[in-house]
Amino acid sequence: MKHFFQSLVSWWFAAMTPAHVPETTLAERENIRKRRLLSIILLVSIAVAIIYLALDFRLKNLSLAQALTFFAVISVLGGALWLNRQGYLKLASLIFFFSNGAAFVQGVHVASSADPFLLFWICFLSTAFLVMQGLFLSAWLLILLAVIEYLTIIWYLLVLNHALVIHLLSPVALQDFLFFLTIMIYDSALVSIIYSITTKKAVIQADRASELEQANAKLEEAYTTIQRQALTDGLTGLPNHRAVMDQLQKEMDRARRYNRPFSVLFFDGDRFKKVNDTYGHAVGDTVLYQIGAYAGSELRGGDTLGRFGGEEFVVLLPEAAAHEAAVIAERIRAAVAARPVPTTEVEGGVAMTVSIGLATYPSDGTSEEELLAQADAAMYVAKRLGRNQVRTAEEARHMSTDVELVALLHHEGQRDAAEREGITPEQVCETYTLRAICSLTNLLERRDVGLSAHAHAVSDLATAIASAMRLDPREVSRIGMAALLHDIGKIAMPDALLQQSAPLSSQERVLLHEHAEVGAQILEASPFLCDLIPMVRHHHERWDGSGYPEHLRGKDIPLEARIIAVAEAYDAMQREHPYHTGFSLERTLAELRQGAGTQFDPEVVHVLLALLAKQPETIASMKVVR
Repeated sequence: MKHFFQSLVSWWFAAMTPAHVPETTLAERENIRKRRLLSIILLVSIAVAIIYLALDFRLKNLSLAQALTFFAVISVLGGALWLNRQGYLKLASLIFFFSNGAAFVQGVHVASSADPFLLFWICFLSTAFLVMQGLFLSAWLLILLAVIEYLTIIWYLLVLNHALVIHLLSPVALQDFLFFLTIMIYDSALVSIIYSITTKKAVIQADRASELEQANAKLEEAYTTIQRQALTDGLTGLPNHRAVMDQLQKEMDRARRYNRPFSVLFFDGDRFKKVNDTYGHAVGDTVLYQIGAYAGSELRGGDTLGRFGGEEFVVLLPEAAAHEAAVIAERIRAAVAARPVPTTEVEGGVAMTVSIGLATYPSDGTSEEELLAQADAAMYVAKRLGRNQVRTAEEARHMSTDVELVALLHHEGQRDAAEREGITPEQVCETYTLRAICSLTNLLERRDVGLSAHAHAVSDLATAIASAMRLDPREVSRIGMAALLHDIGKIAMPDALLQQSAPLSSQERVLLHEHAEVGAQILEASPFLCDLIPMVRHHHERWDGSGYPEHLRGKDIPLEARIIAVAEAYDAMQREHPYHTGFSLERTLAELRQGAGTQFDPEVVHVLLALLAKQPETIASMKVVR
């Protein structure tokens, strides 16, 4: 029994629910509602017909003709139910109406031999069915049905069964009956038409309102998307130049209003042009995206990272004083340097570093433009000093400070005053070291672009070797500075000697060998570069003691000079010169292995070979002019 009722309920909902349910508009949802309502009416009508048939059968008042009529009605209603489920609402409604009309005719036929009141009641019910059709049919169909119903009743009463009707009703009563019946039929039709038209208009208006609402929602979504795209960099997904400037103005306004510190970081990828030239722009795009991702992972919750343009990025650090910003900047630098960018084109990934400039409000600037300019200048200093480091705007300013600040090192009164202003003698020393190095490298570049490119490449490689040997960070930095200046003595050499393509004579060779000593003498003129002198003077000494200028041997040669010697030899063999073409990488490595233990420190050569095995493309790219 339980299974039977479950099946019955399942069948009920299956019959009640239309087979096709499009619900994109309100009109279609209204159509679904009407179909469900008609399904219920049809199911109730079928159930009533079955109950009536069962009662007549039980009372044995059912003739064969009546039984066939009941089965026909049930079949017709079932067909209308199926058509309604398939989406044919109007057709199912018409079938339902005409089946009711047939029942009405049979009722009138029975009533015509009974009493006038029953006849009137049956006619009234027929008009009620007409009102019901206003739920399902359009206005023109309702008018047509009203006319058909009226003509059918007139034909049945006045033509087909006129004798029986006259027997029940007098001519005056029949006339009144037909008059009221006409009013009822057409009033019912009018009510149905008004309901149908007003419902249709209401649905259409609601649909239009819904469409306008949806269009407005789409317009707002499109506006939001366009606005987001206008403020977002398409490659990295970070805020673009415009968005960064807008946010910078907001943060500066907040810092001014509440008198709070605010810092800006400005950084870009070192040697990025080489990445594009070597691997293509697709790899370059991947590198930019990943640099942004690495940097973003090191920021705090309220910080803003944006792509300022090209390979340049800006970080806005609210509530961050200079020392706090320096910690974040160092985290970013270390994160990028520690993780090569994975790409399918380069095995092992592309090793990248960034140079970062830092400026803080209000000490480094009180306007947006000034703060950005100071951070940019600090980044430029970081690049000039070997890249892969963080420099502050204060350091950049010190490099352009007047020479009179040197007196701070010798006059205690002035030194105390300077310390009260926040400038210590140690800062002055570092400032003038950086300034002297930049001045000398500028001089070298003006003398010979090739020498400058060679110096930067040797500095990069020597720094990489020193870092791999786990030397102290400050010592690594000093080695990079010394490597930048290892050939500074050549500015005293004649142009004809430096640019000569023919083999050197013995006298010319002796003159060229003097450049190491001359370079040391140049550095002696600066009190800030004294510790670099041994590195420059002895970078041409050989492990077996046959080098110059002092023929030092083995570990008597300063370690820093041994590192620079290997880096200088590697780049010199790889680089094109007027007097010989550059060696291949294989030949260069063979020469280094052969020279280990005679010309070069074997340990330093081993470290360089290990670096080349680990990151060959990165090391090889250091010889390229940037």
